[in-house]
Amino acid sequence: MKIKKSFLILALTASFILIFSLIIGVLVSHKNDLQLTVTDQNVTFERVIMQTEEQCQLETNGAGCQWPVSLESSRDGSLMLYGIDVAGLYKSTDHGETWNMANSGMKSRGVGMFAIDPFNPQHVLALGLGTIVGAMHVSYDGATTWKKTEFSLKSSGARYLWDGLEFDPTSYDTSTNTTKDVYFSTPYQRDTGIRKTPYNQPQTNSPLTADKVGLYKSIDGGENFTLVINDARLADGIVKITDNGTIYVGSQHGLFLIDGKTLTIKNIYLENDAVANYAKGVTGLAVVANQVYVQTWDGIFRLENETLLKITNSNYPNQWPQFLTVSSSNPNHMVYQVRKDVNNYYVNNTVVSFDGGQTWQVATNEKDSLFFRSSWIAREKLYVIDPTDDNNVITFGSDDLVRSTDGGLTFQQTQGISNMMQGGRFNFNYYNPDLLLFSAQDYTGVISTNGGKTYRALKIPDKGNFYGGFAADENTIFGFANKSWNGGTLTYTHDGGQNWIDTGYSVSGVPKSTYYSSLQSPTNPQVLFAAEYYSKDYGYTWQAMQGCVSVFTFNYTGKKELYGANSDGNIVISYDNGDTWQIVSHEQWNKSKHLQKQTILDLAYDHVHNYVYIVLQSIITNPNDDSKPYTVEEIYRYDLTHHVATKLNIPVDKSGTMRQKSVAVDPNAPSVVYIGGAGDYFSSDTALLRSIDSGENWSVLTTNNSQYPVKATNQGGYEVATVRVNPRNGRVWIACGCYGYETFNPPYVFPVR
Repeated sequence: MKIKKSFLILALTASFILIFSLIIGVLVSHKNDLQLTVTDQNVTFERVIMQTEEQCQLETNGAGCQWPVSLESSRDGSLMLYGIDVAGLYKSTDHGETWNMANSGMKSRGVGMFAIDPFNPQHVLALGLGTIVGAMHVSYDGATTWKKTEFSLKSSGARYLWDGLEFDPTSYDTSTNTTKDVYFSTPYQRDTGIRKTPYNQPQTNSPLTADKVGLYKSIDGGENFTLVINDARLADGIVKITDNGTIYVGSQHGLFLIDGKTLTIKNIYLENDAVANYAKGVTGLAVVANQVYVQTWDGIFRLENETLLKITNSNYPNQWPQFLTVSSSNPNHMVYQVRKDVNNYYVNNTVVSFDGGQTWQVATNEKDSLFFRSSWIAREKLYVIDPTDDNNVITFGSDDLVRSTDGGLTFQQTQGISNMMQGGRFNFNYYNPDLLLFSAQDYTGVISTNGGKTYRALKIPDKGNFYGGFAADENTIFGFANKSWNGGTLTYTHDGGQNWIDTGYSVSGVPKSTYYSSLQSPTNPQVLFAAEYYSKDYGYTWQAMQGCVSVFTFNYTGKKELYGANSDGNIVISYDNGDTWQIVSHEQWNKSKHLQKQTILDLAYDHVHNYVYIVLQSIITNPNDDSKPYTVEEIYRYDLTHHVATKLNIPVDKSGTMRQKSVAVDPNAPSVVYIGGAGDYFSSDTALLRSIDSGENWSVLTTNNSQYPVKATNQGGYEVATVRVNPRNGRVWIACGCYGYETFNPPYVFPVR
């Protein structure tokens, strides 16, 4: 009896320990306790789709959250493409109902315009957008993969909406199943500034010189382009080509008919009006078969026998009218954009006509379908009217995509897109891994209390940017809030975001707000860390730490000591919850005689081998120009036992300067290490890396089709700014800058508990 009782006590004790470990989320490997078999297996990315409970009820989802700039449909609607200013593109193969990433091989961060081969939707062109360079990309598999062509222009139009790229349908080659001739109107003056008032001229500081602007032509399906008409009036244009091959360019200077044989301007319409009144240039241009429709501030015109016939009356809404789209199956169905306030480009709405422009109705949206905004009118709007379903209309919302099923009268958010721009580091809650807090630039951030099944948007009055946010519980949230980008002051709430208190404390020891890190002590939940500050009373009062500017992680085993960095770029450790910090690395990184400063941007700890991994940023004086220092990021592994620093050799994108930004160790299998990085000015092929042998060898997880083999089954892992591992199940979460959030499986099978 005593034996049975003792056995029962032991069993209950063991069960309690197991349950307790599950609750606090510390299922970590005590050396080889879990007996995990780690292999260099493929990963499968899953988009983190941020949706509210209301969106679940409406069966829609996705926060959206990036500036849309391009939209295109194939002639049969089987392929639709959606481009973003700095976050690549999405494709839909179900007529716009759902959208998936389509960035493999896309070297540019954004996509400004598309052209889909009218006879072969597998053949697609996309103009990539960057800070200073626009590069043409071509796909022969329906935007599944892309190849950067040799053609590019110095054209800084990150938010350029004019569709100046078009196939000539009369050049279709049956032997190759591709259309050969493509015309392209260069971004130029509209490219460099947003026109805010009706009559102001665009800025003229474009990086594209005057001798390279005008109309280009390709005769090999978009692989190469040649400038055929060097005329600034043909720049910044909408290009449309009729089924019989007649070429039109509509710009702020007028409507131009192009002779395709002589490659000269054959006729000009509206030019005098455009010169006399700048706003009367072409603001919209549409083609249905061989019929041309032209939009100006004065009305919509039909081109008949080279004469413009006005088809609208005095009811024509002319509050900055632009981007006319006419249904290919029902030309009486038209949509375009107007502004509620002519001088404010953030208040754009949609008007729709079903009677050829005689009467117009203003579109509305279902507010509960939107995640971050209660209105959808913020952004300028392009349109797709489904060629096979006249009721199906797609356009831009407030940094998202919205869809109508009633011809454009009402819209709701589309499915499958969440691109919230991260704001600083995110970290998992030690006590409740189902509590997720992602702070955000531009959108404050979101919180989930159920492991990411649904989210709630955060609101901080007058401060739309939130960096380094953390949730100690669902009511206690803190981080650095600011009205503008970067920086911010330490701000907290104890009622879930209803009321916020600004402490006035700002960050001095971390270079940029995208690197801010906040955390909670694993031994005392009352102790909170926010960059260089800490609180001992659950966030009610804060003070600066001495000798530490950022706390990144802790030891899940042993003494659960904290690991951080000081202002000199050294690793520091605290055994007393931040009261004191001990330097352990002693400046053992590589030094340059031109070195100005070194900063640890991120840090991860391996409790089995006693290694610390860091992302080290060095600011180095340019020996040729002291006023132009440059930065270099490197990955180091520091052996705390033997005090040896090793610079790790990792695969780096060879097309430009790669910026390492984040590092993580899997606490369940500490030989597994992840690195996140970004090209920033281009989309890097090596933005996500994994090692299963403590950094000796690396696999590329980012989807690409160029430099390295990829251990991924689908698209993902672009421009990674933060990578973290959920200790409870080993699942990896990544924040991909403007590309949004993703998760993927660990390189092992986690034991069922």
